[in-house]
Amino acid sequence: MKPNKDSIDFGNKLRELRAKKDMSQANVAELLGIGQTTYAGYENGKRNATVSTINMFSKFYNVNPNYLLGMEKHVESVPVSPPHYTDLTTDNRKVVDSVSQTLYEQQGK
Repeated sequence: MKPNKDSIDFGNKLRELRAKKDMSQANVAELLGIGQTTYAGYENGKRNATVSTINMFSKFYNVNPNYLLGMEKHVESVPVSPPHYTDLTTDNRKVVDSVSQTLYEQQGK
């Protein structure tokens, strides 16, 4: 797949956010439970992200998904997930996501 401008912009945002955390691609990939080459594919624009992947990156980097998608110019924090979010059951993640979304929406009003 040939990278397009949108995938490159998305990748550049991931690269900048990762650099701010002073982490390697391998570190991030391991924490997210994906392969390093998979993560590199997102950063270099060779992989397209699904909605769930965008949400995963948004939560990991604590930014609004709209920033990753180029719909917002400024990095805007979203509620931070609990430190052991990935250890939660699917049902518990849904509860945390619902509460986080409600709190985020209330902040905007």
